[in-house]
Amino acid sequence: MLLLKSHVRELHELSTDVQQAVFLELMTAGRAIVATFDPWKMNYACYGNAEEHVHWHIFPRYESDPDRRRNPWLHSAAFKEHRVTADRAVELASEIRRHVDSK
Repeated sequence: MLLLKSHVRELHELSTDVQQAVFLELMTAGRAIVATFDPWKMNYACYGNAEEHVHWHIFPRYESDPDRRRNPWLHSAAFKEHRVTADRAVELASEIRRHVDSK
């Protein structure tokens, strides 16, 4: 997930400079996730209906995903089956950051 630090509800409320900076951050995160996990496809979701704050969910998708050509939220009930420990989360974050720093 990529979360905007300042509270804004809608993308169009951001200044052009902030829009561009946020998009660059999103692309940086996407490239690092691809370099780390080697997915088949990337999905980016920015809705804000449930949490009224600009944020993106970044989904690496794999050929083995059920319904991989459909909305990733279709199987959101199964997300909890893929939770990782806090230690593993730290390891994954470090690996993702390593790919950001190498660009």
